[in-house]
Amino acid sequence: MIAELTAKFLALAAPSLGTARAQAVVETCARLEDLKDVRELTALVTARYGG
Repeated sequence: MIAELTAKFLALAAPSLGTARAQAVVETCARLEDLKDVRELTALVTARYGG
């Protein structure tokens, strides 16, 4: 189930975020409980426009 959700997320997010950033989101979510600051995750999921 997790593999399918990850694959679906990557397929949908990669066009907006890029493959590397989408994969970084997955990896960051995997260690969500250990994050000291949620800004690390929000910085990854904020799509860049115009560049």
